[in-house]
Amino acid sequence: MKDWSADYAPVESGSYTYDNDGNILSRNFIYSSSPLEEYHQLYTYQANNNKLSQVSVNDNGANATYNYSYNGIGNLVADSRTGITDIDYNHVNLPILLTKDGSQIHYRYDEKGQRLCKFAGSTIDYYLRDYNGRELAIFNLMTGRMESANIYGNGLIGKVDITYTSGTERNDHRHYFLKDHLGTIRVTIDADGDVTSAQEYYPYGAYLGNLTYNLSENNARYKFTEKERDFETGYDYFTLSAATCSMSEGGEKFANVVGEATDSKTLKRLQKESKRADNIAKKNPRTGRQTNAKAAKEALDNYGGGNTASAIKSTTTSAAKKL
Repeated sequence: MKDWSADYAPVESGSYTYDNDGNILSRNFIYSSSPLEEYHQLYTYQANNNKLSQVSVNDNGANATYNYSYNGIGNLVADSRTGITDIDYNHVNLPILLTKDGSQIHYRYDEKGQRLCKFAGSTIDYYLRDYNGRELAIFNLMTGRMESANIYGNGLIGKVDITYTSGTERNDHRHYFLKDHLGTIRVTIDADGDVTSAQEYYPYGAYLGNLTYNLSENNARYKFTEKERDFETGYDYFTLSAATCSMSEGGEKFANVVGEATDSKTLKRLQKESKRADNIAKKNPRTGRQTNAKAAKEALDNYGGGNTASAIKSTTTSAAKKL
């Protein structure tokens, strides 16, 4: 079992300051007075609005400054803390292309604004969902095999990591989530009850100091309020109501809120399309699966993976039957 006693770094004192609009201006912590160990973080905002423009950090004498910039309608386009230098958005303000440390990360969505595919380096993940949009499984388009499947009860309660030992022989590993009242996953355990990963959070999802364990583990995909935390950016993935949000050490949130940035005509059109897609899936599940496969093929063709796309429908159907 994990010994947590060595991982807790108690804070002797701490303070926060805010401006008149409630925006955080500073965080100040003293972890030890002898020898002195302290942490300070200052926040600067753009003039006449609440957009975060800069964070200055003094971590026990080590100084760092991080800058953030936005496009004309308020979407985040650069984040020096994570190394993101550019973000492109589609017509409903969902991020479709991120440039991070010189590498590109692509995202594609279905007609309801739900993530369909993710292209990050050598990883191409395809999301399998039910007609309500719940994420059922992740299909790896590079290997042509199911990567993981989610377990639902009262919400998302766990997941199965699917590995292949040889040929079609599978070796599945089940993991279960222990969550708080917000649905945030605090602890992940395996089928034997052993802790495989754990974390504490600041408000809005940043990790609380060093109160974490084994964050890089593959089964720790889901984090704050049950949302997927993308390993390639550290951002949390939300649906159309709020796009990807960035979580910093201080717990501040600077987000692209689609509902506020999208005009009313576009929102009404998306609502009609979503309702129509739901009706199709309910009346004819087969048509719904075909629509989903078609959208996946279009996304791959746009990315340049048309050869792989032709096998999606038959492969995902046969893989799903094995679960």
